Amino acid sequence: FRSVGGGILLLGAVVAFTMTEPKVSETRERPPYWSLITQSTRLVTSLPTVRYMILLYAIMGVASIAPIVFFQPFLTDHGVPLGQLGFYQVPVRVLAIVGALAAYRAVSAWGEHRVIYLLPILSVASYAVLGLWDSIGAAAIFPIMAMTLSMARPVVTSYLNQRVPSEQRATVLSLGELTYSLVMASFMPVMGAISDRASLGASFW
Repeated sequence: FRSVGGGILLLGAVVAFTMTEPKVSETRERPPYWSLITQSTRLVTSLPTVRYMILLYAIMGVASIAPIVFFQPFLTDHGVPLGQLGFYQVPVRVLAIVGALAAYRAVSAWGEHRVIYLLPILSVASYAVLGLWDSIGAAAIFPIMAMTLSMARPVVTSYLNQRVPSEQRATVLSLGELTYSLVMASFMPVMGAISDRASLGASFW
């Protein structure tokens, strides 16, 4: 399995090195780096739609830790041998891919705002099931959660791209990643401590 995983990463590296960016003719002078950061921060704090979407971006990112960090302890607690973990991960990864590919189709079918409201609701419901149902059968929730959370990133990114000027998009998205990292740094030790001292179910709650 490690050889297959390494081969896939090597293939990804080959694809990345073959990418080329189109030449863009600069028609206006770019603002200084710190000026751009200041302008982007002011934009995020002044526009509620952008501000709250950055916060949602961070929270949904933190919500994605369950299928990644707590999947293996959950299976181990329910008697699944460590050697079988890879087989249980297959549906999680597959549905994560499906979610990312289906994001724009969902937006086209149901509307952007409905999808944005639906994603955190599904995420909360998934955590609630994991908190209530202490059984190996609850492992079926992890693929659903992975699909939901993989849909969130392209939907939220598209929402922000439509509302942020092109010269500030990269900086605003970077602020989103920074917010996500700060929230993650706060939540991870707390969830780990709760899991160790109480239970995984308590950490899901």
